Amino acid sequence: MKTKTLLLGLAVAAGLAACGGGSDSATIINPPSTSDVPASATVSATAYTQFAKTLQKSDDGQPLNVQTVIPPTSETDAPVGL
Repeated sequence: MKTKTLLLGLAVAAGLAACGGGSDSATIINPPSTSDVPASATVSATAYTQFAKTLQKSDDGQPLNVQTVIPPTSETDAPVGL
């Protein structure tokens, strides 16, 4: 029994160790520090989607001020999930 537990623990540790690393080619966009939507997010539908993906999910965070924001639309771009 101890041997199975030990082997399982080693397999999990090896699997987690192999998951590290990755590519540095991804662009990291920092979430906004204010409650306003930046003008760069309203340039295109793609930019707006990228901005929305950077928002952190939180129940107790500062809400965004979207009263003056008009989300861009596109008739040619395919819908993108968040």
